[in-house]
Amino acid sequence: MLHREPVRDSSFSPPLPPASPHYLIPSMGGGPSAKPEHLLVILPFPEPTEIFERVKKNHPHITIVFRRLAFATFDVGLQEIPKGGVYLFSRCVKHTKEVPLLILSRFTELYHDATILVTLSTLPKSPEDCPNLELIQFFSAGVNHVANSPIYTDTSITLTTSSGKSDPSSCLLELLLTRERCIGIHGPQIAEWVIMTALVHSRSYNLLHDWQTQHNWGPGASHPKIRSNRDFAGQRLGVLGYGSIGRQVARVCSAMGMSVVAYTAHLRTTAESKKDHGFIVPHTGDPDGTIPEAWYGGLDKPHLHEFLRQDIDLLLVSVPLTKETTHLLGKEEFEILGQKNTFVSNISRGQMLVQHELIDALKTYDAGVKEGKKGSDLKGLRGAALDVANPEPLPKDHPLWDAPNCVITPHISGLSTKYADRAFQVLEANLDRRERGEKLLNVVNRKQGKYEHSKTFGIVTSGTSNVVWTPEDDARRSANRSSGAGKAFVGADEEVLCWDVKKGELLSRWKDSSCSAEVTTIAQSEGDPDIFAVGYGDGSIRVWDSRIATVLITFNGHRSAVTSLSFDRQGVRLASGAKDTDLIVWGLVGETGLFKLRGHKDQITALAFIQPNRSENDTPDEVNGTGMTNNGRLDDFGDHAGFLITTGKDALIKIWDLGSQHCIETHVAQSNGECWFMGVAPDQSGCVTAGNDGELKIWAIDVEGLSNVAREVLEGSERTYLRERGTLYRQGKDRTLTVSFHPRNNYIAAHGSEKAVELWRFRSESEVQKTMARKKKRRREKLAAAAAAAATQDPTTTTVTAQDDEKVEDISTADVSDVIVSYSVVRTGGKVRSVDWAGRRVSKALQLLVTTTNNQLEMYSIPAKQNEKKTVSEGPPDYLRSFSVDMPGHRTDVRSLALSSDDRMLGSACNGTLKIWNVRTQSCIRTLDCGYALCSAFLPGDRIVVVGNRNGELELFDIASSSSLDTVKAHEGPIWTLHVHPDGNSLATGSADRSAKFFKFEVVQEEIPGTRRMTPRFKLVHTRTLKVADDILSLRFSPDSRLIALSSLDNTVKVFFTDTLKLFLNLYGHKLPVLNMDISFDSKLIVTCSADKNVRIWGLDFGDCHKAFFAHQDSVMQVAFIPHNQDGNGHHFFSAGKDRLIKYWDGDKFEQIQKLDGHHGEIWALAVSRTGEFVVSASHDKSIRIWQQTDEQIFLEEEREKELEELYESTLTTSLEAAEEEDPAAEGEGGERPEAVSARKQTVSTLIAGEKIAEALEIALPDLILMREHDDLAKSTNPSSLLPPPPRRNPIFLAHNNTSAESYVLTVLTRIPAPALQDALLVLPFSQLPPLFTFLALWAEKGWNLPLTCRVLFFMLKTHHRQIVASKELRVLLEGLRGGLRKALAEQKDLMGFNRAALGVIGERVRERGERGFWGEEDGNGGEEVGKGMGKKKKKKKRGFVDVA
Repeated sequence: MLHREPVRDSSFSPPLPPASPHYLIPSMGGGPSAKPEHLLVILPFPEPTEIFERVKKNHPHITIVFRRLAFATFDVGLQEIPKGGVYLFSRCVKHTKEVPLLILSRFTELYHDATILVTLSTLPKSPEDCPNLELIQFFSAGVNHVANSPIYTDTSITLTTSSGKSDPSSCLLELLLTRERCIGIHGPQIAEWVIMTALVHSRSYNLLHDWQTQHNWGPGASHPKIRSNRDFAGQRLGVLGYGSIGRQVARVCSAMGMSVVAYTAHLRTTAESKKDHGFIVPHTGDPDGTIPEAWYGGLDKPHLHEFLRQDIDLLLVSVPLTKETTHLLGKEEFEILGQKNTFVSNISRGQMLVQHELIDALKTYDAGVKEGKKGSDLKGLRGAALDVANPEPLPKDHPLWDAPNCVITPHISGLSTKYADRAFQVLEANLDRRERGEKLLNVVNRKQGKYEHSKTFGIVTSGTSNVVWTPEDDARRSANRSSGAGKAFVGADEEVLCWDVKKGELLSRWKDSSCSAEVTTIAQSEGDPDIFAVGYGDGSIRVWDSRIATVLITFNGHRSAVTSLSFDRQGVRLASGAKDTDLIVWGLVGETGLFKLRGHKDQITALAFIQPNRSENDTPDEVNGTGMTNNGRLDDFGDHAGFLITTGKDALIKIWDLGSQHCIETHVAQSNGECWFMGVAPDQSGCVTAGNDGELKIWAIDVEGLSNVAREVLEGSERTYLRERGTLYRQGKDRTLTVSFHPRNNYIAAHGSEKAVELWRFRSESEVQKTMARKKKRRREKLAAAAAAAATQDPTTTTVTAQDDEKVEDISTADVSDVIVSYSVVRTGGKVRSVDWAGRRVSKALQLLVTTTNNQLEMYSIPAKQNEKKTVSEGPPDYLRSFSVDMPGHRTDVRSLALSSDDRMLGSACNGTLKIWNVRTQSCIRTLDCGYALCSAFLPGDRIVVVGNRNGELELFDIASSSSLDTVKAHEGPIWTLHVHPDGNSLATGSADRSAKFFKFEVVQEEIPGTRRMTPRFKLVHTRTLKVADDILSLRFSPDSRLIALSSLDNTVKVFFTDTLKLFLNLYGHKLPVLNMDISFDSKLIVTCSADKNVRIWGLDFGDCHKAFFAHQDSVMQVAFIPHNQDGNGHHFFSAGKDRLIKYWDGDKFEQIQKLDGHHGEIWALAVSRTGEFVVSASHDKSIRIWQQTDEQIFLEEEREKELEELYESTLTTSLEAAEEEDPAAEGEGGERPEAVSARKQTVSTLIAGEKIAEALEIALPDLILMREHDDLAKSTNPSSLLPPPPRRNPIFLAHNNTSAESYVLTVLTRIPAPALQDALLVLPFSQLPPLFTFLALWAEKGWNLPLTCRVLFFMLKTHHRQIVASKELRVLLEGLRGGLRKALAEQKDLMGFNRAALGVIGERVRERGERGFWGEEDGNGGEEVGKGMGKKKKKKKRGFVDVA
């Protein structure tokens, strides 16, 4: 390492004059001017004389003093320290360990006078040394290396950095001596290093250099490495950490023709969140965040793997090193990247990669190349560029040196002669802003890092969604019976959980980081059992692939929560209903909303597709290769699109013709109030609607009549397709929530909100006939008895014989009560929320899966009826609860949380249960029975937990033995609060009996019954009692043990001396009872929260109220201070309310730091870890959540901007929805709203997408005209003369590899998600149609992306039909477009016909050979039946999509 020049005094800087008071000096004009400033600069760079001259010119009131730092190493030795100098020792070159840092300073007098300090790390020893210091500008990216300095912790001096975001791994040695990258100013040079190393590898430069040094021309293009050279155009860059460096690399790579995908810790979905708010070197980076074509984010491995699967050719690793990012990329990640043979470039830290696994991945690729593997057979990483390693410096014998295709540099990518210049640019900008009184750049917030949601546990299933049962994967793919109980998919707040029902294990967890709404309904596709549709409370729908737990499609069309989902038989359409009364049919192949149906007056409660089978005599239209007929309708039966049967809370049941998109039949579903659910029989022959008072109505569906609807010519047919068959009544008299038909056996399950599921059985045909015969016999006997009685009274009466009653009765005329009979009532462990049939094969036992509202999942086995003979003693069958999933959660709301002293265990208590959790793994390690718990705490040693319950008892539990030690009757009323004394020898309790009691911990010797032996036993010994006038709700000791505070029902807080129990302070000001309180670490502040929604901060010295502020929108349930002041945040506290929010506050500045939103119910309990690194909360939604502190610093301005942006977006979307409802264009003739409208919903993302299209058209059309004029001029020029110079194009096209205008617009449209494309096109004004049609004509002429071209064209024609017809300009454009499009479509049709014919020939040959596995048109099961039963006539099956993924 080079020895740098020793410190020398600057000849530029005169001695600092005495500090002036902070007042304004009158200027020449008589107005105020800036006060005198004294700028002290202590840096390891040469004196920037020109910069200082410029600063003095722009700010004449500033006096500058410069001192330069010098470095020394053990290699050079310690030289004489110059006067007034500073020496820094770097790490030893000969040894890998770091040497302690030594700072020798003689700047006391300079610190005393300075008002602004510019430094890397040198700070005064104490605040007394710098009484006038107001601003410290750090030339480093972060300030973590000085976080323990008294200047940082004990002062409010403004701190700024060279970057808006600090690197949490930065320290002084690494910043100075290993060239730590200051992100805001080092983007250009590091980006050049990344591109250089990538080009060295891709262009085989090392080989070319070897030829040059050997004076060898070489074989040239015949060499295999030279032939395999790859250019960057068309490749994809993945930026893992899209900061300033990643943005500059993305900018350069985009100009080289690469596409870019970005990954950040948190998904950024809005335009504002994608912007770079830090310092940016002019003409560099991506300030608006518009370069990436896709953004990914998340703090867990599944989201990271989703990003790595995006076909990345070059991966840039530029994330900071934290505990979470250590070994971020290992074997599993390298295997994913190895599918694409990615090149990895790491400029972050060596600890980011598991280096020996990186070496293995490089060797795998090298070995594959030597073996001649190509394409998908070639695995592994094709190369790596490392500017960092672990350790540094890298030992000579380290295997990384010999790794194939690996470029290694000694941590020098950030070096540049422009470092100081750019760093001083930030300083000058801040000086200008400070003088104008504006906000400074890159202000450091001393508060801790952000708290982000980390883990959710304690929830098995939420009460807002249904359950879906599926068999195990191996059972689904084989005909063998599985020994397992299958899998259950349930909603759990915003997630979908997959449980192994038999083992009770959590198999997978589905969560979209961009959605925080709770899951409301789940549906499984019949065509592909691995595809699920999930509806959410915000009206969005996501289609998931269960195999990879990834979202395939996102639909957004409803304005409120989705209530019902249903796939069609082929799995290519999805119908959804919501609380907004709308029905939407979605196309999964085109990923668009087909149409929206309106007719119900209240929320949709159930829906199902009705798709009659095509009869053998039907001759369907020609089916194209997409599973659709040539007229665009589904090839299901004939050319008809099918039907949809729906029910709503308006008590109506409707049948919709999806072909004509209108309602063909409506009935009143229930006779008493709303219709809450509908179940459709598996064969679609009937349905059951459920209403109030246990009413079940049975309906028969005329499937044959529906299949003939499409053939009817006459309108207004009076035929009805839905016929009421009768009414049944459940034993429970509440409303029925679910009706489920067994898919194989003739059983129905129905339940209400009680703790029971009622099973109904369909009688067999012979049983029904016997029942009808018995009724007929009884009727004959009654007639005969009546006739005999009449004859006795009047002999002339005509006798009614049995022959008169002989009628041929059809079974279809039987009463519904004779066909469907009650079979059994299954009593469950909680109120039933949803049921689904499990084990769907025909067997001797019925398997019923039940989810309950008390957070558990149960499976019941009910014996099926085996014979039709009924014995006299036969009763309801006995059922058995075979499996249950209940251990991972509480049955009732958690009322108390307690953390152990080492933060490794968490205790959660509710009504009846105390659970002990492992905080790191979130697994339940103990479950103990207790009373109705209201409060709890770990006792010193963390072996015993004490619980206070509603009966006034204190229960003691031993965690190790999982047993109850003792139960002490402490109070006459509920124990609302308890707190352990800071000395750990006692605790105090507060109760509704208006007393606080003090208990001492003692270990007494007790005699073992029946013996003379003694055993030690832990006891609580009551010592003192404090009586007050009202119920005690909360109680806290001060950390210094001097005071104890009590809050009572009279809205006041009383503070007593702990030793004498004499009243010290009486705090009053709340309007409602104080529910909770806490005291700061230094016993100086007490914070109280109340049911009046306010939080108050009081001083414990005089009892004065420092601040009262409106904290939550509902009652504030709990507050808690950070337990220590290690990071200067000892006066920061959390508050939790019934408004489902947790808020983080600064108790000194009285401002909100952060808002944590994630719970879906009232928050009852809160606990802060002893280290302050995480917070735990429990809610009415049954979940326990951990909020982990991250290393990302909090910028209050960003938090406020984020809240304002969310408010603006919600207001904007609400106004858009209101405008859509009031749109007169949506009304039909006569002012009535049509039944079928387009399925559209404007969101912020669709508005942004529409603006992007408009912007692309505005810049592309002039460029298209310009390039056409240039081409015409070039054609008209004499070939012998010079060609005209190329025109000056828009820089955007140059940044996209000099692409053409039509290609650029097509790229913009392609990047818009298919479900949002139509809504984005609606944003375009009519004036943008001519440019759009111009480009559509070009795409059609060139055959570019014809599906997208046709989709955009047809949608715009349909939307603006009237205006287009009246426009002469557009008529000309459309004439040219029609010809080009017809020609291109004809070519596509010919190609598809040729391929179809070829597939038919291949299929015929496969069938002739008797081979299996070919997917033909007549075999929907992939040839599974070929070769089986060849002599039997098999039923032909339609071809269709079975795998949407």
